[in-house]
Parts: sequence; C-alpha cells; structure tokens
Amino acid sequence: MFSGGKGIGHWFLFVIRKLRRRFSKAWCIDSMGKGNVERSLKQKIEQAFAPGRSTMKWEICESRSQEELECGPRTILAMRIIKEGMEKDLPMEDSIRLASMWQHPYNLHTPTMIREEAAYLINRFTPAMITAPIRIRVRNRGRNRSNNILQKINTSKPNTNSTCIEIHSSQEME
Repeated sequence: MFSGGKGIGHWFLFVIRKLRRRFSKAWCIDSMGKGNVERSLKQKIEQAFAPGRSTMKWEICESRSQEELECGPRTILAMRIIKEGMEKDLPMEDSIRLASMWQHPYNLHTPTMIREEAAYLINRFTPAMITAPIRIRVRNRGRNRSNNILQKINTSKPNTNSTCIEIHSSQEME
C-alpha cells in the first residue's frame, strides 16, 4: 500500500492470511517501525477482504526501521521473502519475522543492498509483467467531433527497453 502524494509518500505491506472460513490474521510490515495501522485503514482492509463475514485479528509486527528512503524496495523484498517462505512451507509467522528484517541474513542488509536486491527482482520479472496488446476503438461519432479526438489507441507489446503507443486522431482515420 502507498500513502502520500506525488511529492512524498510511504510504501508498506499488508499481509492477510485466511485461516478458517470466517477468521483471518493480518499483519502490517512497515519499515517505519511497529506497523501500527489507523482504525479507518483497518476497517477498509477488513471490508475489502471479508465484508461483514469474518473476523480479522491484527498482529503487531515490529520491523527494523529504515535508514534512508528504502521503503519501496523493502516492501518488494518483504513480498519476495514471504513468497519464498510459502514455497518452503514455513509458518507464516516465521516468514513475517524474516520480512521484518530483524533476523539473519536480512538484519545485515544495508539500504544499498536492499535497493539493489529490489532492482534485481524488478529487472528479472519485467517480461512476465507485460500485458498483451490493448486496443480501444471509439465508434461514437456524435455531432460534436471534438469529443472524438482519439479514434484509436493502440498499445503494442513493448520489449524490455521501450514502450510503443500509437495515437491516431479522427483526421488520420478518415
């Protein structure tokens, strides 16, 4: 989750684990410390995952505090740590503890190491995150042609080094 605006903000991670049909556990991994979540935000998360149908127990997750501006990369790294823990059948609590960066080997990571590891993960998975081409055609040709400036937007599948977007105006389409 991201909070803030264009100029300044903060990334943190919510982990929700459904345990039984009507019971879930939730953690907030926040590189600013204790992962205390405002009640209004908790309610929004609870509504998104189980609107009025289950109980969500919030666990306190104290994380190692960030030293620089590495909240985004730490969030990415925490997701990877939890994913690997699930693949190894570790208990979720153990994966959460590792993701909080208090335990070895993550307690030795510097901000630079965290950013480099996140950059490696992003570069490694970029091709898998590319979606198929999206084509949108606007066929409504009402009286006011100024509303029909864009007749076709075609985004073709980019390679890892470029993005290609073609925009055709109504004059080019005729």
